[in-house]
Amino acid sequence: MFIFIVLFLILGFAFFTQYEKSRLELLLNQRAKEKAIFFDSLFDIKGSSLKTFAYDYTFYDEIVSFVKTGDKKWAKENIDTGLETFKANAVWIYRPDLSQIYVTNNINPTGLKEVAIPKSLFKEIFEKDKLPVFFVETEHGLMEIAGATIHPAIDKERKTKPQGYFFVGRLWNAEHLEELSKLTESRVEILPYTDEVPANGYDRDSEAIIVSKILNRWDGVPMAVLHTKSYTPLFKEITRSFNISLISLLFFSIFILLTISFFIYRWIISPLNYISASLESGDTSFLGVIKKDKSEFGIISQLIERFFLQKEKLQKEITGHIETEKAMLESQARLKALFELSPEAIYLATPEGNIIDCNPAASEITGYSKEELLKMATCELLTEESVKQISKAINERSLSGVYFAEHSCKRKGGTVFPVEMIAKLIEIDKESFFIVIVRDMTEKRKMEKELLRTRQLESLGILAGGIAHDFNNILTGIMGNIALAKIHAKPGDKISKRLDIAEKATFKAKDLTQQLLTFSKGGAPVKKAASIREILTDSLTFLLSGKDVASIFNLPENLWMIDADPGQINQVVNNLVINSLQAMQEGGQIDISAENAEITKESELPLSPGRYVKVSVKDNGSGISAEHLSRIFEPYYTTKPGGSGLGLAIVYSIMKSHKGYITAESTQGKGTSFIFYLPATEDSDKIGIAPEKDVRYTRGKILVMDDEDIIREVIVALLKHLGFEVEYAREGGEAIDLYKKAMNFAKPFDAVIIDLTIPGGMGGLETTKALLEIDPNVKAIVTSGYSNDPVMANFREYGFKDAITKPFNPEALRNVLSNIILPKKI
Repeated sequence: MFIFIVLFLILGFAFFTQYEKSRLELLLNQRAKEKAIFFDSLFDIKGSSLKTFAYDYTFYDEIVSFVKTGDKKWAKENIDTGLETFKANAVWIYRPDLSQIYVTNNINPTGLKEVAIPKSLFKEIFEKDKLPVFFVETEHGLMEIAGATIHPAIDKERKTKPQGYFFVGRLWNAEHLEELSKLTESRVEILPYTDEVPANGYDRDSEAIIVSKILNRWDGVPMAVLHTKSYTPLFKEITRSFNISLISLLFFSIFILLTISFFIYRWIISPLNYISASLESGDTSFLGVIKKDKSEFGIISQLIERFFLQKEKLQKEITGHIETEKAMLESQARLKALFELSPEAIYLATPEGNIIDCNPAASEITGYSKEELLKMATCELLTEESVKQISKAINERSLSGVYFAEHSCKRKGGTVFPVEMIAKLIEIDKESFFIVIVRDMTEKRKMEKELLRTRQLESLGILAGGIAHDFNNILTGIMGNIALAKIHAKPGDKISKRLDIAEKATFKAKDLTQQLLTFSKGGAPVKKAASIREILTDSLTFLLSGKDVASIFNLPENLWMIDADPGQINQVVNNLVINSLQAMQEGGQIDISAENAEITKESELPLSPGRYVKVSVKDNGSGISAEHLSRIFEPYYTTKPGGSGLGLAIVYSIMKSHKGYITAESTQGKGTSFIFYLPATEDSDKIGIAPEKDVRYTRGKILVMDDEDIIREVIVALLKHLGFEVEYAREGGEAIDLYKKAMNFAKPFDAVIIDLTIPGGMGGLETTKALLEIDPNVKAIVTSGYSNDPVMANFREYGFKDAITKPFNPEALRNVLSNIILPKKI
């Protein structure tokens, strides 16, 4: 209330002060108007002398005679003296034809030769006004000009034709402005003309009376502003006086307010603060100061203290209930989350088997909506055999304990799938229910089958890897000796024919070994950029020759090159085509197609993102039943009489080792499609067109290292037959000595053929490492009967220039040597 009264007084005084200021401003604005009238009068008076000069000197006969005679003496005696009399600065006199007859000024003898207006406008200016006054800009500054037409003395009205033109000017320089400032008791200045001319009146910001007058050119266009400021301290003094009074009243009001506030705080606010602090914090110690007071505040303090004692007791009881309820809600939330988010289907059923609740996974697994499941019994989701097993188990356990077993469930469409089931009888609100958890085992069964298939392949690989090396060494000896025998046999005789048959049998044995090596654990294909188009066309052309089976190719020219072992991919195509031929005993058609494919992260195929070539081999044979289709890639699994069960297992193994993928689709009675993906090369923009073969015949000096006498002798004989000079060694140490000796005699070896494995001696890797230290440019070729050895697949990483797999014929040996030895002239 007191603050309100003080503020009211301050606001009233401020209003009164503002009112007085407004009245003062009205007085000052009135003063500004009077100042403007005075200034206009002064302006007219100062300008009248210039106008009088022009008027008086232009309507008497002597000036008319002067225009005609041009008497300079008369002009100096009469015109020049008039400049001083009328306080003018310059005179210009022109004949009627606008030619100048006389000019004079008291500013600059060489300046102001012409009046600063176009002569062509003289007549127009005087037609509007016989005695015009205007302003022009000269080289010396702003100048006021008064003009008049020249007439005889009898023509005071200036109605006759002008006898000439007379102009007189006064310069508005600093001296002239200073004179005006003294006369008006103001600061007078010339300002450039703008659209916003300062208004006449009192300006509160500058505390001055403003008077402005626009100065026009001869054509009435504004060119400058004559601006005056008259400063008056009256308003400032009155304002200062009012401000001092207002501040004094303000301090007095504050003093009264502080005094009243002190007593209010001491008697009212302080006790209320103690009570408020006690209520907010719950701490009764704040009431100790006023609790014994006999005033109303003391009574209130005692009531609050009793209130807190009761509140504390009640708080403990409420806290106990809240914590119990919170724990129950958290437990329910966790159970709800587990129930809703569990990947396993969860059912709540009555002892009779009727479903009363289920989670989203139950709908996903069975294909039924939740609404449909709540109208069903658990037995409707199980096969008849599973229902019998569960009924028997329940009877034996007498509805107690945890039940766990594997069963078969039925989806909405009728398909059957394997599940693991866990069930337990529980009690909720004194009612018994079965909680049943069902896990779909379909993917697990697939993984188990895949694992079994992989283990079978590994088992076969261990067997293949164990015999491959020795078997290929034997085949090398047989193949080499057959090749040497054919050299000496006459073409066309019986011996030659028998040797051809034996050689073909050797190649078949080699193919069989290669198929077995496909399963060898840890083996890697010898990859290089290859044309899938060439592999497909070559294989189909050979396999379908003489067969009553048509072939249709859809192989675009822009197929990417694949990163693969051409021999193994050729084996894949052969096995797939042979499988199709066996399914079309009475003839048919095979469709071969291929296309470039980009695999992304979103793809459902089990492949890494990247570029692949997709190949499809489709026949219209008898097809494969759904029962057998899931097992066709398992080793030894076959439905054909006399089949080995290895063909498609080899295909699967090769795809896996190439980081590719193969799948089969079949409809019984309509045919089968095999679709496989192979990675494209890193430089996959190159299309899969095979380069032309460059067959070169070379000569040179070769060092052969092999511990098997038969193989070593065959290789030496084949090389000599091809025209090479040959030396041999049984193990690494001997080979190193021979290589050093040849270099010392300046007859180095052009290439070294090294067996990878030497039992009981220095093998190929150690030997090559030593030779590279002797000669960094050594051209070493690694050979082995185990083609899937990592060294064979990645020979360059181990320092070899090339690799050749046993067994090999003379042509293969010559091609390898041609690749690393420059042709030599014989």
